[in-house]
Amino acid sequence: MELLRNWSLKFFDNQLEKGYDWKVRNSENLEILNIKPYCPAVFIFNHSASDDPILAYKLIYPVAPERVDNVIVPVSEHHTKLTKFPLYSVGVTLSRGLLGFDTPKVVQPYRLRKDVTQNDELSKKSAGLARELFGLLDEKLPTAPLVLLSPEAHRSESGQLLPGEAGAGAIAKLMEKKKVRGEMGDGFFIPIGIEIENYTGKKLYYNTKDKSQVTFTVGRPITSAEAVAFGRIVSNGEKAESIVISHYLMSQIARLLPEGRQGVYHPDLIADTFKGRFIQRSDKNDNVYVYDIWNQQRFEMAQV
Repeated sequence: MELLRNWSLKFFDNQLEKGYDWKVRNSENLEILNIKPYCPAVFIFNHSASDDPILAYKLIYPVAPERVDNVIVPVSEHHTKLTKFPLYSVGVTLSRGLLGFDTPKVVQPYRLRKDVTQNDELSKKSAGLARELFGLLDEKLPTAPLVLLSPEAHRSESGQLLPGEAGAGAIAKLMEKKKVRGEMGDGFFIPIGIEIENYTGKKLYYNTKDKSQVTFTVGRPITSAEAVAFGRIVSNGEKAESIVISHYLMSQIARLLPEGRQGVYHPDLIADTFKGRFIQRSDKNDNVYVYDIWNQQRFEMAQV
């Protein structure tokens, strides 16, 4: 079984080579994977294309192939419906069955902030899946998994950063709690900025005839202790809020992107983002947009 899985990973990696040309900036920031192989690492990246989780995996595999036998990729419960989203659903199935990844399902928070009446059944499902995800993380973090995570929890239509959700911050707090208890060593977040040349929206960019040009910019590793400490400072010494920590981690991704891609983490908006001005919402057709809480209206990203 292990032989088959190793073959599958190599085959998958070879197939990816056929559809993309790669350029990696600051690759030395990935060496932490080998320097501290017994520490969990969460790869956080901007999410604007269907390929993004695959691209993040492709970045990791050549650097630390021995660590891809313990990978966790939270996936959208809504988008795993085969009849509605076949490409996503098949991708999740292959990741779990062929590559052996853990793919816990989650309900993205923006789906609970709709323009229509609150869906109590969906809220219960969301809470249940969140418990399952954090139960899995609680069990697995001491085994030093690699976690692939988009803090935005949704692909951006424009390619500009959306306001992050609280999940990344909650993971940082869980890591720090387990470290204090002596259950694990340091936990790391590694920010990745993904830029696809000639980006035209949230589609799949894998192309064997005319390879897509992809640039990865790898940020410095951030310990869970640093992220949680920042959250406490912003919270004036009070208990660090998960959403504040997530905003901090998102701001580190923003630094790796051109200003035109920084969205609500652009220098002109980031202070308001930390103060809670922006959230993601979805309309009755599940189209996601940025909502301006202060002015109680949709926020047009073109305003940046």
